[in-house]
Amino acid sequence: MARSKSRNRPAHVRISMDSLGRVTSKKLRSTSARRALANGNTAVKGRRSDRAIRVVLYLRVSSKRSVESNLSIPEQEAQLRRYCEERGLEVVAVYVEPGKSAKTTNRPQFRMMVEDAQALERPFDKILIWTTSRFARSSSDYAIVEKLLRVHDIEVLSVSQSFAKNAGGLVAKRISTLFDEYHSHRSAEDSLNARRQMVQNGWWPGGKPPDGLKLIPAPNNSQRKVVTFDEDRRPVIERIYDLTLHGDGTSPPLGIKAIAKWLNTRGITTRAGSRWGNQTIHRILTNSAYFGDYYWGVDPAINEFREELEPALLRVPAIVSKSTFEDVQLILQRRDPKTGKAKQMSSPLLLSGLARCSECGASMTLRTGKGGAYRYYYCSAANRGKMVCSGPRIPEKVLDEAVLTAVRSRVLDQGHLSELILGLQRRRQQRASSAMQDLPALQSRVSVAEASIEGLLASIRLAPSLESDPLFQRNLHRAADELGMARTRLTEATAAIGRTDEVTEEAIAHFRTLMIGLLERESPARTKIYLSTVLERIEVGTDEIRIEGHIDDLRKAVVSSTQGSGGNVLPEVRRYVRRWRSRRDSNPR
Repeated sequence: MARSKSRNRPAHVRISMDSLGRVTSKKLRSTSARRALANGNTAVKGRRSDRAIRVVLYLRVSSKRSVESNLSIPEQEAQLRRYCEERGLEVVAVYVEPGKSAKTTNRPQFRMMVEDAQALERPFDKILIWTTSRFARSSSDYAIVEKLLRVHDIEVLSVSQSFAKNAGGLVAKRISTLFDEYHSHRSAEDSLNARRQMVQNGWWPGGKPPDGLKLIPAPNNSQRKVVTFDEDRRPVIERIYDLTLHGDGTSPPLGIKAIAKWLNTRGITTRAGSRWGNQTIHRILTNSAYFGDYYWGVDPAINEFREELEPALLRVPAIVSKSTFEDVQLILQRRDPKTGKAKQMSSPLLLSGLARCSECGASMTLRTGKGGAYRYYYCSAANRGKMVCSGPRIPEKVLDEAVLTAVRSRVLDQGHLSELILGLQRRRQQRASSAMQDLPALQSRVSVAEASIEGLLASIRLAPSLESDPLFQRNLHRAADELGMARTRLTEATAAIGRTDEVTEEAIAHFRTLMIGLLERESPARTKIYLSTVLERIEVGTDEIRIEGHIDDLRKAVVSSTQGSGGNVLPEVRRYVRRWRSRRDSNPR
C-alpha cells in the first residue's frame, strides 16, 4: 500500500471554530442509510459491521534529529500496524509528518488527512495515532478537529492510551491533551532559556545567520556555533549599503526598489539563489546585525505564553560601520512617503528640494552639458522656455560650496545662533509669564460660556418652541462662538506655559560643533539630510543667494541634540509637512 503523497488540493477546508459552526452536531448519514431507517431497517449494506474497519495512520515527530535517525516514525508505524493486525483493521493510508511541530494545525499532511476525511464518500473510519500528543499539542486544536471528524463519523483513536467512551473518558482525554499542551509550553520555555544562555555565552542561538555571515564551530565548545564573515556574500551586503548612500558612481543614491533592480539586472542573486525583492533589501538595510549588534528574542511567537523579556544582545562581526548604518536609517526615514521627501532624497543634487528660483519660485533642477561633464542648477520653469522664466544657471559645485560655506560661517555662527534662539526663548518666557497671569481669567471665561450654553439648552427643554425663534438662534450662535474662542485662548495659554525646554549657551555651542561635523562633504547623503534641519528654502538669484529657515526648527534641533545620554545625540531630522492652500480648496471637485 502506497503512502499518501503531497499533491495540489483546493484549499477549501478550514480547521477552525468557523468550520464547526457551519455543520450539524449530528453524524452525517448517506442517502441509502436514511432511506433504510425510514423503512425501519437498521441493517444497512455498507455499514461497518458488514466490512472491515478502514483506518489511516498518522505518524509525526517534531525533532529533526528523530527524522534523521529514522527511529521514531518507523517505531510508531510498527506499533500501529501490529495493533491493526491483532484487531483485523484495514490500513488504507499512512500520513507521515516528519519534523513538524503540533503546536498548530498548519501541517501539510495533517490538513490533507482532515480534508480527505470530509469527502462525500468517506474513505476511512478511524484515524490511529500513537499518543494524543502526535495528533495535536494544543488541547483546543485537538477538541476542535476531533469534533469536526466526529461529525463525519470518524474516530480518533490513541493506541497507547485507553479512554472510555463516557463522560469520565472524555474528561480523561481532555486532561491528557492539557498535559500535552503543558509539556509543549514547558519544553519551549526550557529551550528559550537555554538559547538565551547561549547568547550570553557568545554562541549562536539557532537558525540561519543574516546574509553575509556564516556559522563555524565555537573554539571553546565544538557543539556550539559562532558567527564569522561569509566572504562570498559579504561584498553583496557592502554593495547594497554603498548603493543606498552613494549610488553606483553614475547615479544618485538608489532607493530600495532601484537597488533590487540593479542587482537583478546584473545577475546577483540572494543567498538562496533567487531574485531580490523590496522587502529583502529593506530587511538588510534595517538589520542592526550588520554593524555588529544582533538582538535575539525581539519578536516572540504569538503562541508563546511567557513573560516579555528584554532582547538578548549578541556581538557579531560588523560588515558596515555604525555611522554608515545610521546614515542609511536617516535616508530610509527621509524617503518614507509618510514622513519625508522621497524625490528630494533620490535627486543627485545636494540642494534638491531647497533651492528655488528667486524670479519665479520654481525648484532648481539639474542640467548637464558636454555629455555630463558640466553640471548646473537650472530653473525648472526655464525648461519650458524663456517666456516662462529666464532664471539663473549656476554650476553645481559653485552653488553647493557657497551654501555650505554660508551655513557654516553665518547660519551656524555662535553669536548668530545665540541671538536667534535665546531671543526666541526670552519671548516665549515672557508669553508664558503673561499666560500664567491670564490663566484664571481664561478658565473663568470658559466656565461662564459653558454655563451660558447650558442655560440656553435648558430653555429649549422647557420651551421647545424657542428652537425656531430667530432671536434665540442668534443668542445660541453667539454663545457657541464665545465658548469656542475662550477654549482656543485657554489652549494657547496652556501650551505657552507648557514649553519648558530651556536652551543654554553650552547647548548651542555643542549643537554648532555637531552640525558642522555632520555637514562635511564626505557623506553627501548625510549632508543633504541635515541641511534640511536648519534650512527651509534657498532662493537663488542672478546676483544673490538668500537662505531662509525657521528659528523654532533650530531650537528644536538644539534641544534634540542634548536630550540623550551624554548629550551626543544626532539632531532630530525635521519631517516634511504638507502645506495646503489656505484661501481655496486645493483639491477642487
